[in-house]
Amino acid sequence: MKPRRIVVTVNRRDYAKSLLGDYANHTHYGRAYEDDVELVTPDGSLIGRLFSGALDDDVLAPAHKLIRSIKTPITRRGNVVAPGSMLPRIDADGTVSKFKEVPPAVRKLVGYSDTIGYLGPSALFPHGRLTGYTKGHPQARQSLIPVLRAIDALFRDAYPGEYAWQTEAFPTDDVFNWFGGVGDETAFSSCYGNNMVRSAYHRDPNNLSGGLSALFTTGDYTGGGLVLPQYGVCINLQPGDLLLFHPEVIHGVLPFTGERNSGVFFSASRWPTFAEQVGLDEPATEDEDRPDPNHP
Repeated sequence: MKPRRIVVTVNRRDYAKSLLGDYANHTHYGRAYEDDVELVTPDGSLIGRLFSGALDDDVLAPAHKLIRSIKTPITRRGNVVAPGSMLPRIDADGTVSKFKEVPPAVRKLVGYSDTIGYLGPSALFPHGRLTGYTKGHPQARQSLIPVLRAIDALFRDAYPGEYAWQTEAFPTDDVFNWFGGVGDETAFSSCYGNNMVRSAYHRDPNNLSGGLSALFTTGDYTGGGLVLPQYGVCINLQPGDLLLFHPEVIHGVLPFTGERNSGVFFSASRWPTFAEQVGLDEPATEDEDRPDPNHP
């Protein structure tokens, strides 16, 4: 069934920029959506697509168990905490570091999160890197594959052109895809898991430019809608829903009560071949998680 298509005429880019670092509230939007809806600009560009109830409990259950077990404090992502939350780190020898981080007292208030999969190139890691969490938790891959495959199929069927571009834009044939393998590209390289995190307004600038991210939630909660203040809209996701959206658009989370966990599949910015540098082994050819090319 086709989604309800809504043309959004509001476009308050400067207003959204002025909110960076603030927390979302109900005055920042005029319309909220929770049904199967596609939001587009007047020229037809996609803002976001909500697939209501599209993800089954059996694919969400392993992801829920994994994400709610993440206990990595938020140290370097001050943009999702609040303005001024990054302070100089105190090193083990008591000296003040040149690096900044969210101080320990604040970390206890803002939940836990970590990246599962790859991060793209940076000054410290010019070839990109497999995250420490990923290397330390090999079971994470198996826990996320069911929901990834379901999301990947929804994306491919709804937007085949965008899907084809995204699957080809960040990997090459000899790059290992952590969720699949060599030659088994999905639209996403990584997943950001959030355990009870309410994100302040931010954008995700290090993702594949022009790519779509896929947001899903788990748990039992009320509130917690995702606000896009530039377009004056709020998307009220519940467990079982999927939202495709452009992560470079400023977004933040409304207050919630209960347990709200979320996963955001994304494509890291393009990297050179680096499977050897990060010490990855190719999966066995009989890996049951590899898709049947004749039955995608």
